[in-house]
Amino acid sequence: MTLSLKLPLAFAQALGLLFSGGMFGISRLNASLNVYENKVLSTVAASKDAESATLLAMVVMVAGAMLGMAGGIWLNRQIVLPLARAVELADKVGELGYRQCRDRAG
Repeated sequence: MTLSLKLPLAFAQALGLLFSGGMFGISRLNASLNVYENKVLSTVAASKDAESATLLAMVVMVAGAMLGMAGGIWLNRQIVLPLARAVELADKVGELGYRQCRDRAG
């Protein structure tokens, strides 16, 4: 498996774990808010506040996950593109060396 395939897969896996962790956090936050809402908050106004807080928390966590994905893609491109250029240059240098050896051998 080539490096240009391994790196994006590694970043995708890391981002998938990040997204899974964010979703787990959202789930735990929602469960905590439900317990808090049932035991402490008894008014409708407080319930609406908890719902808006849950929505805000979900929006912030999803936005963070998206930002993480965008950062991972950017970082991936910063690594893979220069490596591809280096491999291309190494191939050219290798081909030139092969031609010189072949010409000398005659």
